Amino acid sequence: MLVEKMTFNVKFDTPPMKEDFLHYLFKTKQLGKEFVSTEHQSIKIKNFGFHNFNAGPDFLNAQVEFDNITWAGHIEFHVKSSDWYAHKHETDNAYNNVIVHMVFEDDKEVLIKGHPVPTVVIKDRVDMSLYQNYLDLQKTKNEIPCSQGITAVDPFLIKLQKEKALIERLERKSQRVLDMLESEKGNHVKVLLLLLAEVFGGKVNRDPMRELMKRFQLKWISKLNCDPLEIEALLLGMGAFLDQPVDEYTRILVKKSKLSFYKFELHAMNKVNWKYSRMRPSNFPDFKLAQMAALISLPNFYEKLTTNSLDHKLIQPSAYWSNHFRVGVPSKDKNSAISNSLYDLIRINAVVPYLFGMGIYKNDQTLKDQALEILSSIKPEINSITKEWKSMGITLKTAFDSQALIEQKNKWCSAKKCLFCTIGNEVLKK
Repeated sequence: MLVEKMTFNVKFDTPPMKEDFLHYLFKTKQLGKEFVSTEHQSIKIKNFGFHNFNAGPDFLNAQVEFDNITWAGHIEFHVKSSDWYAHKHETDNAYNNVIVHMVFEDDKEVLIKGHPVPTVVIKDRVDMSLYQNYLDLQKTKNEIPCSQGITAVDPFLIKLQKEKALIERLERKSQRVLDMLESEKGNHVKVLLLLLAEVFGGKVNRDPMRELMKRFQLKWISKLNCDPLEIEALLLGMGAFLDQPVDEYTRILVKKSKLSFYKFELHAMNKVNWKYSRMRPSNFPDFKLAQMAALISLPNFYEKLTTNSLDHKLIQPSAYWSNHFRVGVPSKDKNSAISNSLYDLIRINAVVPYLFGMGIYKNDQTLKDQALEILSSIKPEINSITKEWKSMGITLKTAFDSQALIEQKNKWCSAKKCLFCTIGNEVLKK
């Protein structure tokens, strides 16, 4: 059999090889598919299997032809064959079905249950100039390793990587939605309500806001006739913001809150859970609860949010909040309606993960597409990460782009996963 061979000159002063680079070369078929083992056995890769990023062999469910006989199993990579024993694979049954051992250097025979594992030395097939490019990317101090070379990358390839990063982000966020569905026994509207509470709470008051809404029951909305004032009194009372009346409006709220507490057998939270320090008044928790009450008292608020048909500018708490950010503390007149920026946060951080998670839960691609369409209807976020991408000449048109590039930076670039990034691959080649 004619055996394919690609040879590269290897210098002895080259830096130590990294195993993930060998994975990359194999996965992108840059090592070829026909080899000869250390025992002079002809080996042909018929199916490369799939790359395993979890515990166990590196490539699972591959198909390999040994002297015209096809075997199915796993392929394991090491820089040195002795790493098999250094990593204690001989004691792990997951490695008993390894059919090929690919190594950069062969320094020790490897046995599985007393039988030699077919070993292939790939040192002469590794392009060390490409490896040096990879090491240079890894050593860079730039937050985004390929920032100096990304302008030469085909925009279509950048688009592909953005889509990959965004889907990973949504799948990761969806796992939390699935966990919440399980804890809420499938009550998907309650899950959306909890996600909304976290957005209204922000970074500082996220936990107490979620705790409050965890105790809140959706049936109370209809029992209070979807009355915004009744629901506002209930939420503020549950949050311990109505311990005593301080003006005419709060006297009304206290009275309504006490009636709801009696009707639903409730008691208030611990008020010390709420934080005010170092935040804008528009983010004060009592003001946010008033806004949330206005939202959830809206008939069919769930359908309007998930179909992107809500006119958020009409969602406004009572007139009291036009000159108050805190209960009993007057402020300058303002527009207390849900702002454009808050509505964008609601859709990005609550509605979109909810819809995508429900798409996974129900195996419904339409719901996933709906989530992506909502992201594509929102302006891109402006923060330090998106500004960094823009400075590199990357265009951001919608929140689809900004969410994708935030994930790309945090989960790909910061971890320097250049080898398995479409953009990083292209920069390496160039």
